[in-house]
Amino acid sequence: QKKPFDYRIDIYALAITAYAMLTGKTPFRASNMLAIAQKIIKEEPEDIKTLVPDVPDGLAEFIKQALVKDPKQRISSWSEIQKLLAAGKGNKIDLLENTDMDMAVVVKLKTTGIDTSLLVKELNQVLKMHHADYDLEIVEKEKVDLDFTL
Repeated sequence: QKKPFDYRIDIYALAITAYAMLTGKTPFRASNMLAIAQKIIKEEPEDIKTLVPDVPDGLAEFIKQALVKDPKQRISSWSEIQKLLAAGKGNKIDLLENTDMDMAVVVKLKTTGIDTSLLVKELNQVLKMHHADYDLEIVEKEKVDLDFTL
């Protein structure tokens, strides 16, 4: 299917990245690219709270709403996204508890303070940079179309 896409594809990509950072795996996995594409189109990812129960509710909700298949139904308001991410600030979980990473890497990451508070801070920075270039409210209101197809 060829469908035009807009700034909401970036929100989707951000959620995919956050999902992978929190779980250590992508939300859609298969043996080849065609099978992955089919899963992206037809299946819902496993709920992040099932995989990492300690993920703050606001962050989990952002990921869930940002991964909605229909871009028109996907969370797209800067203020909505910011509210959900703000709900995750200050919460810390051990993202490295059950990992297959080299122990030296795990120790380095733990000593530099990897946690959901840091992740939420980084996600907010990415969104603020994105928001500086694209006013999501104006783009949504004016139905600005970018010249791309997916």
